[in-house]
Amino acid sequence: MIGTINPYPGFAFPRTFQGGPDLEALILAAGRGNRMLRLTKTEPKCMLEVGGKSLVRRQVDVLRDLGIRDITVVGGYARDALQAHLGDGFRMVHNEDYATTNSLYSFWLGLRELRGEFIVLNADVLFHPALLGRLIRCPYPDALLAEFADSLGDEEMKIKVEDGYLVDIDRALPDGEYDGENLGIVKFSDESRQVLSEVVGRLVAEGNQRADFPLVTKTLLARRRIRVLGTEGLPWIEVDFPEDLERARREIMPRLSAVVPSETPTREERPSIR
Repeated sequence: MIGTINPYPGFAFPRTFQGGPDLEALILAAGRGNRMLRLTKTEPKCMLEVGGKSLVRRQVDVLRDLGIRDITVVGGYARDALQAHLGDGFRMVHNEDYATTNSLYSFWLGLRELRGEFIVLNADVLFHPALLGRLIRCPYPDALLAEFADSLGDEEMKIKVEDGYLVDIDRALPDGEYDGENLGIVKFSDESRQVLSEVVGRLVAEGNQRADFPLVTKTLLARRRIRVLGTEGLPWIEVDFPEDLERARREIMPRLSAVVPSETPTREERPSIR
């Protein structure tokens, strides 16, 4: 069984962080991590360890500690190794075409298993658990975690925000036209889930199987409003390259259990964040 031990000793979730009994989670974990092939010969990137525990195990443990029990994991590369690693207690969906598709298609496969509001996470993100707690706690039905920044590289998934809401998300946003970086963790309401079934189905039918999941979020903006929640300085990192893994182990992991956020309102909970 997947354990429920707090993966971050020294940090305890406030009671207000607990998710509702119907909140589901979808973890996108099908990719191999082609930019880290030396480290992913026999296991997917999400099984790389930081602080003695894999990235995906940390996510599952945080979700469970927040009261979320209905978890769907979309696997692909080395799926059997991933399933054996996590054990029982979750739903596994197999993206058989993981080598020729991307996270949008994995999301499409996993979405079919969901029945209500849910959190979606990219499995290669290491984050402070309070970030997920804040996303669950926030009063907005649809919300996205982001780090506000005005200088980003070509690889980062950039966002544009107006009046606290997402208006665009794209790696190609030019300098001066973005407000920060997407973390790869989003909360969707049941109403949005129903819209997404139509939106993603159309994107797949149009041949977007190789697109990243953020194209789903971008397309949804025509019909739904998505609030942007800032990290407020809490640590996180997306592990895409070997140097990211080294930084996760050396810099980010020691900060995860050491930082305990206050219960004072954060920027995203105030009337305006921009």
